[in-house]
Amino acid sequence: MDYLIVQNQTTVLVGPMPWRPRYFQSEFNDLYDNGDLTTPYTVSQTDPNSYINVGDGIEIYPVSSYVTPDYNSMYQELAGPFWTFDNTSTFSASASFNIIDNTNIGIIQGNLMGVAAQERYRREQLGTTATVTTSSVVINIATDRDNRLQYLYLLESVENSPNKTINFKSDQGFLVLGVNDMQAIVSAVCDYVQAQFDWEFEIQQQISSATSVGSLQAIEILPPPSTPSI
Repeated sequence: MDYLIVQNQTTVLVGPMPWRPRYFQSEFNDLYDNGDLTTPYTVSQTDPNSYINVGDGIEIYPVSSYVTPDYNSMYQELAGPFWTFDNTSTFSASASFNIIDNTNIGIIQGNLMGVAAQERYRREQLGTTATVTTSSVVINIATDRDNRLQYLYLLESVENSPNKTINFKSDQGFLVLGVNDMQAIVSAVCDYVQAQFDWEFEIQQQISSATSVGSLQAIEILPPPSTPSI
């Protein structure tokens, strides 16, 4: 159970948090030293599981409800918690929140551009395909940044020795590749990765030119969730 230390039912001094005797005791010692409490108060070392009226307007409330509502952090803000104190039946505190629409277009635009960059990076890592020119075999190619560097190193090694071949492990098994093959792989990867940056550029242009929250909400950045086939 979580608790609040409240002053005059208007100011939350501590909490919500689980029963922590040493921490709570230090708070009450400060209240006494500052004159908010006329007499010292000793905190129980065991969880009381109940409301305590300390005196001088200082009360300890168990928290009966603290539920954060779902909201779209891209376009909304959460205000609260606002506390309601029940001194008639449960002698507990409950929290409520307000969801406020964010009307600051500049903040929303910045948030959306961050989302677009994250989505571009996700797409950038998905991989693509390349056709090995020697055998016309289509293979899957990883497009993460480590593999992209490796492809460049391999291309450089065969470019410096045109008759040289390498044993390249693909999803089709090992393939013997030469300079033309590696050029095809590097080209496919470069084209694919650049296409993702081009996509991000177009999205950022849409975000920058938007003039209302509604027009920003209409921009599709994340792909819609797919419906499982039955």
